[in-house]
Amino acid sequence: MHALQQPGSRSAKILAFDGFMGSSSRKRTRPAPAAPPPAPKPTSWERNRDTIYVVSTILVGLTAVATLCLTVHWHNVATESVSSDEHVNQLINDKLVPISQQLQTLTAQVNDALGQLKRIDARVNTLKPDSTNLQAKVTQPDHVLGGIRTNLAKAEKHRQQLPESKLVDYRKQVEAVAPSAKDYWTTVAAIINYQSFLNQLQQNAPDPDAVAKPCMFATNSPNVRYNVLSGTQLFTDCYVDLDTSDNLIQDAVIKDSVVRYHGGQIAFQHAVFINCRFVVDIKASQEPTRPDFLLALMKSGQINFKLPVTG
Repeated sequence: MHALQQPGSRSAKILAFDGFMGSSSRKRTRPAPAAPPPAPKPTSWERNRDTIYVVSTILVGLTAVATLCLTVHWHNVATESVSSDEHVNQLINDKLVPISQQLQTLTAQVNDALGQLKRIDARVNTLKPDSTNLQAKVTQPDHVLGGIRTNLAKAEKHRQQLPESKLVDYRKQVEAVAPSAKDYWTTVAAIINYQSFLNQLQQNAPDPDAVAKPCMFATNSPNVRYNVLSGTQLFTDCYVDLDTSDNLIQDAVIKDSVVRYHGGQIAFQHAVFINCRFVVDIKASQEPTRPDFLLALMKSGQINFKLPVTG
């Protein structure tokens, strides 16, 4: 086909041809595209992957639920355990409180007993005589006995209370001296008299000097030759002279009385003296007829004195 331009024409026109130049008028067809290659077959992992994902998701969920359940369970167990422990502890405390109180009381009693034992031990130690010093004093009995009498007389004059340890020491010094020494029994009498004075000074009992009076068959008088106190009688508030001549005290109790003794003859059979004021008067170098009575009385506290011998 050819395009022609007419003369005098100002515009160009486009001529359309049915086909390409030199080509057939018949339409050409394009070749069909090639078929895509076949898809590869999935592997076993690819075939089971989705199933594995689903199962894994389920397992994770179950694990989370199980963990939550276990957490709640152990929390409850722990709470119950704490409550149980608190209950058990309360029961134990209820049982232990009275036991603890008893132990505290027992501990206090033991400590008090230990304190008393320590005080007793300390007192015993103070009462122990110095054997070396005592032996040295025995070599000078007159000086020892004279010193004891002087100290006791001074203490009684000034109403002074000598410690018990001092009286114990005086008694041991006297016992270490032979009874044949001069003024031995006078010194024994001084210790007896001071002990009676001390008992009244400490107000352990009424002073017999304030209540005593002459009593028949007990007090010396011009008309009385034999003082006989017998027959389970109770003599109270009396002046009792133990040695007028042939005196006898048999099954008698003498209480709150002034008992006077001069070293003469007296017979005792079950005699008891309660809160009596003893006034013993022994002359120098005098040998009393009842030294056993005097020594027993010197060693006693005199508040409740029972003569340990008879005859």
